[in-house]
Amino acid sequence: MSDQPEPQGVIAILTGPDGHVYAVGTDFSTSYPSGYSIKEAQERRAKRMMADLFIEKYCLTLIAKAMSNNTADQIIANLCQRDGFRRTVKYIGYPEAGQ
Repeated sequence: MSDQPEPQGVIAILTGPDGHVYAVGTDFSTSYPSGYSIKEAQERRAKRMMADLFIEKYCLTLIAKAMSNNTADQIIANLCQRDGFRRTVKYIGYPEAGQ
């Protein structure tokens, strides 16, 4: 067994109503802007990556390039609210109580 500490990070997963995984975003960076904890910053970036990957894969390239982050977030939110998609966030290396 290694004495190395477990990495801390966040994984965001977008699944469809049938359980199919459409996009996964991860963040293990330790940088964070003021006003956020490392965990909060990691969660925001992991969700952003997940949304970007979904839009990149399932939208026309021209539309994906022109889309703002807010529009991508709204599309993901609508899929979750209206169409049975689910956004799951998993915390790696964080204490259970803090998750």
